[in-house]
Amino acid sequence: MFSWIIQYAVGDLPIWIWPFMAGVSVAIYFLAGVATYFPNIKPYAMFIKPIAFVVFCVGIFMYGGAGVEAINKVAIQLAEERVKAAEEASKTANQQLAVKLKDAQLTIKDQENKLATSILKNKKKFDAECNIDPVALRMYNRAVSNTQPVVPKK
Repeated sequence: MFSWIIQYAVGDLPIWIWPFMAGVSVAIYFLAGVATYFPNIKPYAMFIKPIAFVVFCVGIFMYGGAGVEAINKVAIQLAEERVKAAEEASKTANQQLAVKLKDAQLTIKDQENKLATSILKNKKKFDAECNIDPVALRMYNRAVSNTQPVVPKK
């Protein structure tokens, strides 16, 4: 929560303000050092020097943070561009895959229709030449329906 407040408060400030703040605080620190030689201003100057040092440290710290944030913004923009390109490539690949799947389904249906028509055409021939043993047919039907023969208990 604290980082969000800081980001909201200082996130819109330009980057150049942090080194400017650090430079001004260095100038104030040295001016306060010079002011310590004047007896009337010395107590105020002694109070201003540590504050100027703290402001200098904050300015340097925030400038570093702003630099890291700028680097991260560029990295995020590059990543977003890569994601956009990947989404476009994925979209075209999905379209190609849909076309291939449709072709495969049509091929399967076509093959199914050819087999069905072939069976219907040759039905009379199969019925006339049926040389299959009835036991084999029963075994085949059991295998297809996945049923076991009833075995009497001993």
